[in-house]
Amino acid sequence: MSADYLRLKGVTQAAKPLVSRQIKENLIGFFDWSIMNAGGFSNVTLQESGTYGGDRSRLRFAQDPRYTDGQVWEGFTNSWIWESGLLDFSQPIHISGVWVNNVFRPASGVGQYAHTINYRDGQVIFTTPIPTGSRVQCEFSYKWIKVIDAESRIFREIIQNADKVNDPQFFSTSGNYNTLSQERVPLPVLGIKISPRFRYQGQQLGGGHWYHQDVNFDILAGDEDTRNQLKDIVMYQVDKLLVMYDYNAQQPSLNYDGTLGSNPKTYADLVTSTASGTAYKTMYFEEMAGLDLGSLDNRLWCSSVRSTMFVYMPEI
Repeated sequence: MSADYLRLKGVTQAAKPLVSRQIKENLIGFFDWSIMNAGGFSNVTLQESGTYGGDRSRLRFAQDPRYTDGQVWEGFTNSWIWESGLLDFSQPIHISGVWVNNVFRPASGVGQYAHTINYRDGQVIFTTPIPTGSRVQCEFSYKWIKVIDAESRIFREIIQNADKVNDPQFFSTSGNYNTLSQERVPLPVLGIKISPRFRYQGQQLGGGHWYHQDVNFDILAGDEDTRNQLKDIVMYQVDKLLVMYDYNAQQPSLNYDGTLGSNPKTYADLVTSTASGTAYKTMYFEEMAGLDLGSLDNRLWCSSVRSTMFVYMPEI
């Protein structure tokens, strides 16, 4: 006998993330990639002026207790783009190196100016410290909308006016920039989280279920128009079918320190080239409903959109 009566149904490893985590990770990947693919990113070229003035390509010396002063230099925003292969827009800038005191230092270089790129936090990390008074610049592309896990710790520290690179705080250790980059989330933000509401529906006698999982999309922006644009982007996905990848079968594209992993894959790679040659599962946005939450002191505009994700589960 196979002794199935001694085993959990549909569960092979108790610690292995199941459908709830799969849904959340796939939704984060889908919106992060698809918004970028629809032009939701900006390019920063050398000595490019920001909306409020200043030089958006210039990095600031950042104090980080994990490194020696002079090793960490960061841009005015995070979520630098490493992905390529966009379908509908010109490709983002590929970071090839940095300029130190107007001299280009390639990312593949060695010696005093050897460095790595922390794409997640928007930082350049030098292998050995350079003088903190140096002028460091970088050409890069960044994601306009930050798509993150709304239940993560990083969602709690929202930074407004991050694009004001002319602000004296940017080149000091005061104000918002006194917080480590990995703890800051510049607006606008789309936070995704699994809702407590869910249900199963039997598909047929003998096995197979439809899984209905509510998901909340929390939208935070610095102005009403941007909030409304993000809300519309999410709401427009009603009835859309998504191909899911198996979160358990993939290695992270970024390492713990935000650098590229050994085999980075974009969301498009993950959903079109699975190990078995087929998609893990499919899901679609069954319905959409939302509520505008107004603004806080006319500085933080909020909306919450709820959707029910519909997934077929043949294994249960």
